[in-house]
Amino acid sequence: MAVRIHDSKFHGIVIHNVIQTENMFIYRGLLPLHMLRKLLTSITTVEALWPETLIDAAEELALDNPDECELKPWVAPGARLEGLVFLVLMWRSDTSYSRFKKLLGVIGILALLCPRTYVDYAAEIAYTDAATCEWKSWVHPGTRLIGLLCVSIALTELRKR
Repeated sequence: MAVRIHDSKFHGIVIHNVIQTENMFIYRGLLPLHMLRKLLTSITTVEALWPETLIDAAEELALDNPDECELKPWVAPGARLEGLVFLVLMWRSDTSYSRFKKLLGVIGILALLCPRTYVDYAAEIAYTDAATCEWKSWVHPGTRLIGLLCVSIALTELRKR
């Protein structure tokens, strides 16, 4: 099995130390793809069982003023449903898991290319008073990074063909 470590350029962004093998196309220090399903299962299980707890923790991490931002009433049940749907997509079959990873890539493209718009749009959907939400300085660059990770997962899946 050939392993390459190289710098890569994606949409004008230079990404250093990309690791590439037959089964893996990730950034040094992140989980191998065979562990991705386990990690995502852990996150989506928490989302399905305790959406309020996950949302509260995310708000504390991402917002300077979490107490001033009011979620719409459907957000916690919607998060629970999202977690359940993602679990089904990941574990129903290898085909559905493959499609799930490609879906992550589509979502990731939006987050990677337009992180501010992505966050603002999500806030408009989720909060009754989205304009009052004050995001911490790392949120937009972090959204771009997560988008890049999602795109790399999808590209790895597409390369399997």
